[in-house]
Amino acid sequence: MDARVKPGHDESWIRKGGLGTMICLRINEEGADLRVTRDELHMLNNALNEVCNGVHIHEDAFQTRLAFERSDLRALLAQIGGLLPQARN
Repeated sequence: MDARVKPGHDESWIRKGGLGTMICLRINEEGADLRVTRDELHMLNNALNEVCNGVHIHEDAFQTRLAFERSDLRALLAQIGGLLPQARN
């Protein structure tokens, strides 16, 4: 995977390959605006679902290993899951 920062460009980096093309439209200290394909959105949803509900990580170790509370990841999972019906159109 090749991810190169292009100073002064709105599209900071582009990752090509795999199932699609994820594009970072903007990134700064507040966060990042990403464009992902429908398949990539499903991959993110499935990975978060496995982390939150599939793989057993004891509650005491969850935040230490992932740097976030399980409830925070479940909230993100719900947000991404809410986008999936729109992505099927």
